[in-house]
Amino acid sequence: MTGRMARMKLISYVENLLARGYARERGTFEALLVDREGNLLEGATSNLFLLKGGSLITSPVDLGLLPGVTRAEGDL
Repeated sequence: MTGRMARMKLISYVENLLARGYARERGTFEALLVDREGNLLEGATSNLFLLKGGSLITSPVDLGLLPGVTRAEGDL
């Protein structure tokens, strides 16, 4: 997620759908996507958030993620 198309909202979700298909073939519902350094980014078809101590936590935007609506509504 650090290439030229990182942080661009595209209508092509081929990589995400391939990851989801791979996960489903192995009996899971969703694929979790990581970057080359192993940082957890998001699900293939979902956002990934952690609720810890009353705070909503997600991967930082500087890892190549879109800011998103939920992130805009809170201190993430």
